[in-house]
Amino acid sequence: MIEERSGAVAAEAISTWLVVVCMAGIGTLVGLGAQLLRQDGGAYMTLGAGAALWITIGFLLVMWAARRWSGPEGVAWASVAAAAYLYAWLIAYHVLFGRREHLAFAQVWPQVRFWIAAVAPACITIGFVARSCLKEGRLGDVCLGFPLGWSLPEVFLSARLGGSYITIVVLPIFLTGVIPLIVMRGRRWNPLLTAVAVIVSTGAFYFLHPYLQFDNG
Repeated sequence: MIEERSGAVAAEAISTWLVVVCMAGIGTLVGLGAQLLRQDGGAYMTLGAGAALWITIGFLLVMWAARRWSGPEGVAWASVAAAAYLYAWLIAYHVLFGRREHLAFAQVWPQVRFWIAAVAPACITIGFVARSCLKEGRLGDVCLGFPLGWSLPEVFLSARLGGSYITIVVLPIFLTGVIPLIVMRGRRWNPLLTAVAVIVSTGAFYFLHPYLQFDNG
């Protein structure tokens, strides 16, 4: 009995770390893809250098993975998964930028260090929000609005730039932002609370938007 329980615990630990490794792998691919888009110019450059789409993709993956973790450790593991994705995205993006531009590490580091510091609290926030979205209640209803809220500033600002930006930038960002609402439509949630969360977070991220772009990379 004890051996079976130990085996089950070991298998659960292995599967959990596999999820984390997969998150890092996906984050690496996303970072490389974003940098390639960044090099193309125009609407593709705006999409690649932005943050909303890539963060929301990571959030959706974390929310999916967080279904397997219950109890107090759920938020902790969701935060670890978010960290694996976000740091892999960040590092891959800047490493490819440095390689393509033939830059030394010292030339890329000034921007990377800002993002390394910024991503640390973002991992905990995304882990907490992702776990909360899965639960019924006011907190879960509020958290459901955050992905759309942090997406809308890029949607609004890009929509003013013309038709190609609407197709290439606006639609992907907006559609990924509403996915949590679609996925969780099966449970009860308060539209008013979610709408307030969208409005408040949109305003906050609108002012933060200039700092959430990879202008130099």
